[in-house]
Amino acid sequence: MWLVIVSDLVLVTGASGGIGAAIVERLASRGYSLVGLDAIAPPRAVRKRLSGFMGVDLLDPSALEAACDEVRNNQPRLWALVFCAGMYPIRRFDEYSITLWEQVHAVNVNSIFSACLALSSRLRRGGRIVIISSGAAHVGSLDPGYSSSKAGALGLSRSLARTFGKRQILVNAIAPGVIDTQMSRRMSNARKQAHIHQTVLGRVGRPAEVAICVDFLLDRSNTYMTGATLDVNGGLYLR
Repeated sequence: MWLVIVSDLVLVTGASGGIGAAIVERLASRGYSLVGLDAIAPPRAVRKRLSGFMGVDLLDPSALEAACDEVRNNQPRLWALVFCAGMYPIRRFDEYSITLWEQVHAVNVNSIFSACLALSSRLRRGGRIVIISSGAAHVGSLDPGYSSSKAGALGLSRSLARTFGKRQILVNAIAPGVIDTQMSRRMSNARKQAHIHQTVLGRVGRPAEVAICVDFLLDRSNTYMTGATLDVNGGLYLR
């Protein structure tokens, strides 16, 4: 059986990416058991930290449904769902098509809704849901699909907080600024420097700095925060 039955199991989507891998590393070091989902296989170091891994293209609803079925069939209880998968085409408005728009929303927000619909009954009372959104949800982006979908993810997180509050399940979001990942390295140097110039700390963030916040939100001693958004952006914007 690919999945080890444990008390504190966390499902992480986007587990192979820069932020996702850092989350896996951090949570594994804290004693959680982890199952990862991603379209690409994780690096060997990340794979060693996982109790299980499933290759899932979030553009394929049937593949996500099958992965959720696998979890339901093998794991009676989950402690947390962490949604880190994201699609960032870095396209301007006039470069978008309806197809691309739908794909970005499918990965960045629809997949979260679908997974929560399928797996929420497996979450333990008092469990956690963490959604990695983006600062673009607050300040906008030249990429309209990315900004729109990440704002949708924030709205969904607040709705889920209200939905699952009776079960004491805490639902929160994290809005990172520019983080040093393969995704952000696709940005032009001029655009990245503009972001750095606006940031109070004068630098991009590290994936581990996002992972620390996920760790905090999953911690059992954190019991009275739900429907909130943590800004991990070095002071890119202040609110």
